[in-house]
Amino acid sequence: VVAHGKRDELTGIQEVFLLPRDKDFSDPIGFTDLTTRHLEIPKLSIPMNGVVAIAGVSGSGKTTLLEEEVIPRLRAGTGFRGRLPNGGVAVLLERALGSAAVSTVATLSGTWADIRSEFANGEEGRIRGLDPSDFTALKGKGACSSCHGHGVDLDRMPCPECESLGLRTDLLEVRLRSRSLRNWLQAPLVELLERVPREGRFRRCLQLLIQLGMGERSLGERGRNLSLGERSRIALAKELASGRADRPKLFLLDEPCLGLPLEESRQVVEVLRSLTQDGHSFLIVEHNELFLRAADWVLELGPGAGKYGGHLIFEGSAESLLKAKTPTGLWLASRTSGETPSSSPKLPQPLRGGALPESRRREGRQTLEDALAREFATRSPLAADLLEPMQRSEIHFALPPTAWPSEPPRSTPVLGVLGLENTLLKILRQEGERKCADCGGQGPWPSLNAALKQEGGLVGKNLTWSTMPRLGNGEVPPTAILLAAGFRRILRGGENILLQKGVSVERQDELLLDRFVLDDSSDIEHRLQDLEHHACLLGKGVLYALSGSRAFQYKTGSCPDCGRGDPEDAAELDFFLDKQTHAQLMEMDCGDVFSHVTQASKEPSKFEEALRLLHGTSLLDRKASTSWGKLQEFEQRLARFVGWLLFPVEGVVLLHDQPLAGLPVKLAERLANELEGKAGHQWTHAEGIFPTEDFPAFEEGATSEGATSLKPVQFSLGFDGNQWSFPTRCKPSDTIGRALGLELPLLEQFLATEEARQKGWKEADLKLLGSTLSCQECLGKRGRFLHPELFLPCAPCGGTGWSPLAARLDLRGLSWRNLGGATLSELLRHFADSPRLARTLELACEFGLGDYPLQETLQRLPLGDRSLCPLIAYLANGGELADCRIFTVLGGLQPLEASKVLSTMKGYLSTGSTPEWKEHHLALFSEV
Repeated sequence: VVAHGKRDELTGIQEVFLLPRDKDFSDPIGFTDLTTRHLEIPKLSIPMNGVVAIAGVSGSGKTTLLEEEVIPRLRAGTGFRGRLPNGGVAVLLERALGSAAVSTVATLSGTWADIRSEFANGEEGRIRGLDPSDFTALKGKGACSSCHGHGVDLDRMPCPECESLGLRTDLLEVRLRSRSLRNWLQAPLVELLERVPREGRFRRCLQLLIQLGMGERSLGERGRNLSLGERSRIALAKELASGRADRPKLFLLDEPCLGLPLEESRQVVEVLRSLTQDGHSFLIVEHNELFLRAADWVLELGPGAGKYGGHLIFEGSAESLLKAKTPTGLWLASRTSGETPSSSPKLPQPLRGGALPESRRREGRQTLEDALAREFATRSPLAADLLEPMQRSEIHFALPPTAWPSEPPRSTPVLGVLGLENTLLKILRQEGERKCADCGGQGPWPSLNAALKQEGGLVGKNLTWSTMPRLGNGEVPPTAILLAAGFRRILRGGENILLQKGVSVERQDELLLDRFVLDDSSDIEHRLQDLEHHACLLGKGVLYALSGSRAFQYKTGSCPDCGRGDPEDAAELDFFLDKQTHAQLMEMDCGDVFSHVTQASKEPSKFEEALRLLHGTSLLDRKASTSWGKLQEFEQRLARFVGWLLFPVEGVVLLHDQPLAGLPVKLAERLANELEGKAGHQWTHAEGIFPTEDFPAFEEGATSEGATSLKPVQFSLGFDGNQWSFPTRCKPSDTIGRALGLELPLLEQFLATEEARQKGWKEADLKLLGSTLSCQECLGKRGRFLHPELFLPCAPCGGTGWSPLAARLDLRGLSWRNLGGATLSELLRHFADSPRLARTLELACEFGLGDYPLQETLQRLPLGDRSLCPLIAYLANGGELADCRIFTVLGGLQPLEASKVLSTMKGYLSTGSTPEWKEHHLALFSEV
């Protein structure tokens, strides 16, 4: 935020508009009888070879005029008078390009086809026999093996293998004009312009992108990372690049300046003005003030919207529009006179890091869902349309980028979930001792430069570099291929021979690559890299250097001690950190790994931090290689959360729901203190009270007991509560109705109605999935998950999953279609005369669940309700509390909510009964 306040108080904003220009138009194109919808324009003339703007209030008929009258007539070649430019008509009605998962600036701008063709037809591409289709980021083609062309890993982080470019590493290293494809895709557009041909569509598109303010972007940047305005400018540049000076076009555009600030709007106008000098013409629907003031000619429709619009109320220069008594003219004149809006808009409230107050009403989680929905709407116009029915006011606030981390693959090792596996590998490679895994020798050199430094005695020598040329099949390449690649000399028996037509290359011949004095000049390292590159491409990775009588041999990927390895299958290296390899460390307990790295490494900070945060938890006793899927529930939650604490995403707010719920008191306090004041995390927390004199913490293994005979016991995070608890805990995907055992009784109630008997409906007809009564849009799924934590209700059925036919099944004013949306307290009043239903519903309301809708999933509720719901169902069916094994029924509840659960449970205790109970919530200790 560089300034805020009322408009007349902002000294940093200067609105300097472009002045109208004197423009000589060519012969116009004329239209008559424009009467579609509310249009009533008997005659319309559009000057050519200029920038013509169509203005007017929203709904006045501008887009209708363009899309339903002008464009169809021009494409048909009839219904107008005058002559079109010889380049024809180009239309851009999309205000911004959408972007698929693999979209980049190159694909969105249409330049990717040119790049693929250039690289496939380049020197190296021809040698390797590459086709333009090989550079496609699709599975089975050129897609990166790790991210399959998407540029991100399973955690939605940039793919480390391809650096988010989506292509295989070998393709990214293909070179054109001494630069790799990786460099072409990562270089700013302003630098790239120097490398492309002097003419052609590719160069025109790059020039337009730079002129439109995109010069610092690169072709490899992902479309999902671009703003709406940037995608709009890419769409504009792509379309404008189709025009040539020798074949001028008429461009029809719809709001190219939509959402652009002043400076970027100015760039658009200046680009369009410059193109009119090549004979191009523009007819543009626009609201942008700067654009309207700078247009060569303005047509205004109005005076109102809908049936009150559709008339041509002004046509003339932008300068004369300021004097016109039309809606647009009056508005522009008021802006010129310096009038300010009557009220300033409310300043947006940014989402900041910190804890969100939480309760069973889930206000905190709702805030997180709103932030995630806003992120989807910002990133994708399609998602914005989908989310529109469920958007709340918070979504429109100006928020930083947000992300809600999802679960990792079940096979991910715990060290990887903590984010420390790659850090460990980095430390091993940078600080560890290198050894060949086969012979224990020094192993392959990391580069030719490193091998020369180790060899010694070659600095200052004039070295002749060569390799024995071989194709992929081991055969000697034909002379024509080597000549086409630019090679001119071979060495045969020490003799230097000119390579030319008629000279065949024999198996013992060496291809002369380069000759130079080895010194510390700046270009030597690049020449060494080129040598190694050519050796891998043509010589199986083998290089020979000759200086007088001294020879030096180097083989990429090969261990010089045992000779194992080659460029395609390099000799395996072991890296030892204080005598421990990566494989050995992964078989140690996490605590031992952290301690080992802390003592042996020069940069152990992340491992020290992990050791401190996880102190006293069972995760430290787990092997580093233990897969995430084999951890217990609380270990999984803790590992994920601590991993994001150790490695936050810069500039992004990470969202967490109940990350501290159910954790031991001291551990929760430690993590809460760690989170305090950090802007990179937003989390919900209901328990919120840490040890005080009134609420002392349990020591490890301590119990608490009192008159209630409740004896909660703390438990290790490695404890399998799902296996131990009775009744069994519910799944997060279960609904409240299923968890409480209400589905079957309700089904029987509705099947007994007169309507159900007349229709002959059976149990299968009232099951959501596969029923003839299910919504035809969502097929009974009630909607879709845009993200594992964000459910989008189906619009046609309102998220019920049922078609309108299900509304006919009615029980005393409650339809089957609306049953899922009713709260438990509403259902209790409705089914008060049904003992089987009333008992369960009454007990659920006593435990504080009365405000929950029947179809709400447990995923969105406090953690403890996964255990509480089956407990309620068990008690409602006559079960004894003393027979239960209660596991963390208070997790995620406010102290007052937890106290209500406790007081309700007291009423179901028989004298002397003692149910087993494992819990960490502090409200327990205030009760007993």
